[in-house]
Amino acid sequence: MTPVRPLLLAVGVFAWDQPLADPVRHMAPHFLPAADVVFMAPVRRSTLATRLRVDLAGRLDPAFWQLSQIAGAPAASAIAGWQVHRLLGDRPLVLYVNSYAAELGGELLATLAPDRLIYDVYEHVVAPDSPLPAAHRQLWDAASVRVALNAPVAAAMAPPAAHLILGAAVDASHFAAARAAQGPFAHAFAFVGNFANWVDFESLEAVARRFPTERLLLVGPCPPALASDLGRLRTFPNVTWQTQVPYADLPAILGSAEVLLLPRTTHPAAAASDPLKLYDYLATGRPVAATPLPGVAGLPAGVVYWGESGSGFADACGQALAERRTGASAERAQLRIAVAERRSWAQRAAAIWQAAARW
Repeated sequence: MTPVRPLLLAVGVFAWDQPLADPVRHMAPHFLPAADVVFMAPVRRSTLATRLRVDLAGRLDPAFWQLSQIAGAPAASAIAGWQVHRLLGDRPLVLYVNSYAAELGGELLATLAPDRLIYDVYEHVVAPDSPLPAAHRQLWDAASVRVALNAPVAAAMAPPAAHLILGAAVDASHFAAARAAQGPFAHAFAFVGNFANWVDFESLEAVARRFPTERLLLVGPCPPALASDLGRLRTFPNVTWQTQVPYADLPAILGSAEVLLLPRTTHPAAAASDPLKLYDYLATGRPVAATPLPGVAGLPAGVVYWGESGSGFADACGQALAERRTGASAERAQLRIAVAERRSWAQRAAAIWQAAARW
């Protein structure tokens, strides 16, 4: 008799139109070989402050998406909450929640009573003003498998201890076009990501000031609270800002620049981060300049040019640009790509699923 395989319900950030890797979207296809049905619940960060009504007799708002294999490739289709309930039947249910969707995950935990709960926690829980602290604690305490991004995140959530420490990941093949781009380049420097309290505007200004004849591209949405900071940057004639672009367009954006920038503040969440964006950058093979990131561990020497905030960061950018323009970048480019390829979503999903099978 064929054993009954579980259903997996994956809940997290589900933003199709932003230049960000979405952990749920990227890992869900890799769960397909192990589960009969994988559902992805679309959740935007802006919804997390609002209680979401769960009513399995009618519908779950927002709608689920069912992930299935079509011609060997994963495809998603909308499905209502009552259909999830019907499909569940006697199958075991595994609920995967990442910490960006803590409140919805808590409601699903109470409503569906899953056989296994996987809680995957990212760096924002380290911040003193971390959103929904009670929801984080509820899920962490109840989890069959507790996953932390790195040691600082694990320490912030303990006790109990994490079962797994798994860093950020990347689909390295997504950036093949950026790797192939050999110029001419529209920009010397590029920063891509959400503008938030972890973005070091001082360092970006230092770059614009140090290299007045070099183009600096900024890409990403900016909230009203940081509009004045971005406005100061945009007064530099060599700075161009573009609002958010879909993740699908990110390789072309990164491929237009010679050096990729990751300036972070000393905000607690920034200090504890292992940024998804870092591995997107490395997958292009381009030189990367970054402020120190204590939450990032184990990178080979020379993969990133590190510089302290302000003038130190501008120094690092100068070193990275020199590598690119002196023709000395081929060997280091391959090293960066190799680092990215070792941090795949497939490997991360496999480690989580194996742990779920044990507990």
